Amino acid sequence: AHPHPQATAQAAALIGLTEMLRALDQTNEAYRTAQQADQLVAAILVTDDPIACREQSILAARIENSLGVASIALGEYRDAFKYLTAAEARLKPYGERAAKERSQNEQALLLLSRVKVYHALLHKAEAQYTEAASQVREGRRLRETLDDKSDVLSYHLAEAAIRLAQARELIQRQRLAPEAGSAEKALTDADAALSRAEPLIERANPASAATQQDAALAYRYLRGVLLRLRGDRTAAGAFSQLARDCEVQGDKKTEAKCYMQLAQLALDGLAVAPKKSPEAGPDSAVASREQVAELLRLKLSRQTAIKQAADHAERAVSLFQGMDASPEDELAVTALPSLHFQAAYLAARLQILLATVESQMTRLDGLLSADNSADAIQVTGSLPSDKSGAAHRKRAITLLEDAVRQAERPASSTTQVRLQRAKFFTRYAPAYDLLVDLYVSMAVGGKTIARFDSSTSGFAEIRRAIEVADLARNRTFREQIDGWRQ
Repeated sequence: AHPHPQATAQAAALIGLTEMLRALDQTNEAYRTAQQADQLVAAILVTDDPIACREQSILAARIENSLGVASIALGEYRDAFKYLTAAEARLKPYGERAAKERSQNEQALLLLSRVKVYHALLHKAEAQYTEAASQVREGRRLRETLDDKSDVLSYHLAEAAIRLAQARELIQRQRLAPEAGSAEKALTDADAALSRAEPLIERANPASAATQQDAALAYRYLRGVLLRLRGDRTAAGAFSQLARDCEVQGDKKTEAKCYMQLAQLALDGLAVAPKKSPEAGPDSAVASREQVAELLRLKLSRQTAIKQAADHAERAVSLFQGMDASPEDELAVTALPSLHFQAAYLAARLQILLATVESQMTRLDGLLSADNSADAIQVTGSLPSDKSGAAHRKRAITLLEDAVRQAERPASSTTQVRLQRAKFFTRYAPAYDLLVDLYVSMAVGGKTIARFDSSTSGFAEIRRAIEVADLARNRTFREQIDGWRQ
């Protein structure tokens, strides 16, 4: 017989109540009830009876499991780790005799390890890369405590993705401020994580062919990003081949990401291309026909590169639109809006670049055809009509409207604290600003002063510009107010 039947029965009843409260989403009350059960069990003296000892250990493990699961729901991940690992230690000595309880606890540990990764992705979104990498490593450590280690590979890939994002941001900072920290350590850490992942892909269970295929595509994508950030010229070929393979295998998300990388590679090429214009002589307002023709050739080369980048970005947008979920599907709604936003915003900026460079080309072409007999032509003068520029700006508006829709979508479903969400939303703000500028430019044109009423052609554009500006301002303010109320 058990030496403390009343306390044991009370603790067991409290754990039953805890599980019922958890099922009803009354997490705080469930946690307090589990704590009461924990106090009861802690007061029970340890017995020498092996059967009673086993029952007491299993009951204590059930309590710790309940405390751990409740801690996950409350966001207390360190407490959850403490409770769940303690429960696992209690159950292991009993093997099959505690198989049910151990299985339940392993499920909770698996849940916690995945929560760690999810938490890491939130840190990554807020550019807190060191904390994000630490969370992934903790999640991997939890996963490695379980007997089934089949998906440890995904943790290595997640760490590599975080370090590559960190390296990309450091490289961008260095372009603006050379004294910014070097990206080499982040790239080295990403390389190390990918090196740990590679043998796991090769040893993957053939029975899980689909999972192995997805992991291999993700690995190749991250390797390509590493090549690009290190300035390796083979990156373009790697992404082009990977995009084709993804199309064959039906991985539209990775295919779209490859096209975004190809667009960025084309822009990277423009950044390192020589920008110096042909010398115009001592008088910068006068240029020879040869100099203007050479400048036009340079602009044509630049237009070709931008057009290539724009085509890649448009392809990515098209793929994301094909994956767009219905607004009723909350899980799907939160799956891709950030990537979709990035692709649409990039494609819009490329359309504006095309409008600018083609406007310059039109002007240079006009200068060359103005006077075939002149040895020198004036660089100043009126700009010819540019219908293609207007078309590019209209396309940019369409793409930015798409980007803004993606920026709005996570608001109703994200689990971030609202003050953190307001901070995160500021990363989308440039798209709103650019959209406002384009609408105002379309409405005003070249006028110094413009008046609008409901019958004028620019009225709708000005109204939409005001709506977008208010949307951006009110969105951030609303998130902050809601955050302060919590």
